[in-house]
Amino acid sequence: KYLKAYQIYFDIDVMKTHNLTSLVLSLQQFDEEILMLEKDAGLLSSFAVQYRYPDDFDDLTKEDAEKSLNIAKIIQKFITGKIAL
Repeated sequence: KYLKAYQIYFDIDVMKTHNLTSLVLSLQQFDEEILMLEKDAGLLSSFAVQYRYPDDFDDLTKEDAEKSLNIAKIIQKFITGKIAL
């Protein structure tokens, strides 16, 4: 949601996707620094669809959950540091 908010900030049509890498790449022309999030965004994207339904959590580890939360916090901090909320 932070990446989509950043699209709105730059007056970009919000992409309807769970692919966070695509969202990051859509913003690079406005902020090249966002590319530092590309790898982490891709990792987080894999969880967005893979674990969408409750029965799909069988192979999710605590480490996966913690890593995902940390990546989300990094993205949040990056975006909120760029725009005034």
